[in-house]
Amino acid sequence: MRQKLLGEEHPDVAASYSNLGTLYYQEGDQAKAVTHIRKALQIVEATLGPDHPNTKTFRDGLEQIQGQP
Repeated sequence: MRQKLLGEEHPDVAASYSNLGTLYYQEGDQAKAVTHIRKALQIVEATLGPDHPNTKTFRDGLEQIQGQP
């Protein structure tokens, strides 16, 4: 729904992808978690820039998940 209202490249849509990624990670589905958090990272890098705090947060979260066995 957020995608329809705000557009695919909106930072709030990125937050939704990140939240879904976190949920999948907590459920034990690392592949889906990585996919969703990567999408969130792509959006915030494109819209907010590589040095924005949200970009760093999503990047750190992705690195943390990918570092898990």
